[in-house]
Amino acid sequence: MEFLSVNIQMSKRKNKKPGIAIVDLLLAYPPKGGAGVDLFNNFSRLSHKFEIKIFGIRFTEQPQNASHDFQRGIIEKTPPLDYAMIDIMPDEKRDDIVRKIHKHVSEWKPDLVFVADGWTLKPYLIKELSRTFSTIVRLYAYEMLCPRNNQKWLGDRKCANNALDDCSKCLACAREYADIVRKSRNGENNPLTFEASLADIWRGDYCRVLSETVRNSHFIVYNSITADILKKHGCLSVTRIPGAVAPDEFAPSPEKNTDGKGFHIVVCGRMDDRAKGASVAIEAGRILKAKGFDIRMTVTSQKKHDYEWLNETGWLPQTEIIKLLNSADCALVPSLWEEAFGMTWVEAMSMKVPVIAGRTGGPAEYIQDTINGLLAEPGSAEDFAEKISLLYNSYPLREKLSENGRKFVEKYFTWDISADMLEELIRKIISENGGRKNQSMD
Repeated sequence: MEFLSVNIQMSKRKNKKPGIAIVDLLLAYPPKGGAGVDLFNNFSRLSHKFEIKIFGIRFTEQPQNASHDFQRGIIEKTPPLDYAMIDIMPDEKRDDIVRKIHKHVSEWKPDLVFVADGWTLKPYLIKELSRTFSTIVRLYAYEMLCPRNNQKWLGDRKCANNALDDCSKCLACAREYADIVRKSRNGENNPLTFEASLADIWRGDYCRVLSETVRNSHFIVYNSITADILKKHGCLSVTRIPGAVAPDEFAPSPEKNTDGKGFHIVVCGRMDDRAKGASVAIEAGRILKAKGFDIRMTVTSQKKHDYEWLNETGWLPQTEIIKLLNSADCALVPSLWEEAFGMTWVEAMSMKVPVIAGRTGGPAEYIQDTINGLLAEPGSAEDFAEKISLLYNSYPLREKLSENGRKFVEKYFTWDISADMLEELIRKIISENGGRKNQSMD
C-alpha cells in the first residue's frame, strides 16, 4: 500500500488555473462506496479546468477497521488526482486537528475549498476552513444532520428529527449508539463513534457550530429531503446535483450472460449495512421460492444463510458488479433508510436491468413507478416479492423498464452532466467571492 504524508515544500500550487482543495476525512483509494466513486469521477473530469488537490487524514495509531466500508487513509494505488495524507498524532485533539488541516490547505493557497466526506468532525472543520475560504460542503447522505449516522431510519425506529431541528435529541441518540457499540466491542469504538469521541460532540458546542456552518457555506446535496432541511435553517445556498454513472462502462451486453438457472435477482451495494435491507430482499426470495417461482438471488453481503438459491458474495468492486448485472433479470434496492441517492439503481438501469427499489429518499424521488422502474414499500418483503413476480411473469414489462431506464440514465445521470453542474457552481462561487474571505464565525 502507498502512503504519502503532507510535505509543505511539495504542496505549493503549480499553475494559475483556479485551485480547488478537497478535504476528505474518509479518503481512501480505490473508493469502497458511492461517495468516493462520485468524488473521483466528478473531479477527474474537471482536472483539466482546475488545479485540484485532495487532502486526507490518517490516524497513526488508530487500528484500521476490518470492514471495507471504513478504510480511512488507506491508499492501495495511486489516485487519478493529486493528493496528500495528513498524519494525525495520538495526542492531537479536535481543535488541533482542524487547525492542522487548515494550515496545510492554506499552504497550498486554493481559490475554493470543497469539503467531502466526514462525520461529526466535519462541522468543526468547516468552521475552521470558512474563516479563510469560501467553502462548498457536500452532504452525500445525512452525516452531520444525524450524528448517529443515518441509523435513525432503520425499521420501525424512523425519526423525523434532525440535528438542526432538535440537536439535543440527536446527541442523546448518538450517545446511546456509542454506548451500544462500546458494549458490543468490549469498550472499543467503531470508526463512527471514534470520530464522535474525537470531535467531542457532547461538549456542548456541536449544535451551535453545525448551525453556523449551514448559514455560512454552500451545500451540495443529492435529494430534495436534504435540500429542504438546509433551506429551512437558512443555508447560504443549496444545489442539488444527483449521482451518476458512466454509461459506456455500465453498458448492456448484446447477449445476457444467462445460464438457465432461474430468474436472477441481484442485490448490490454495501449490503452488510442493515440500513441497506439485505434481509428484506432475502425474505422476498424465500417467499417466492415457497410459491414455486424458479428464482436465484445474488447479494453482495457476507454469507449468513443456507439457501441453495442464494449466493452471498460479500462486497464486490465495480468490475465484478458489471459482470454480475450482465447476468441479472432484475435488481433490487431494498433500503430501509431514506437512501440519499443510491448508486446501485442507476448502475442497473444503465445496463438495462429492471429495477425494483424501496420508496425512500433518492429512489422515490427519481424513479417513476411502472415507467422506468418499480417502487415497493420499504421493509415489506411481501411487496418486494409481489413486484418481482410482476417482472417474472411479464417479459414486455421487463423490456419497457429496461429501455426506459437506460434512456433515463443517459438523459439525466451521467458523470459528464454532474461534472458540468459542479463546474458551474464552483465558477459561480469563485467569481462572486474570489475564493477567499475574512469572515469570522465566532
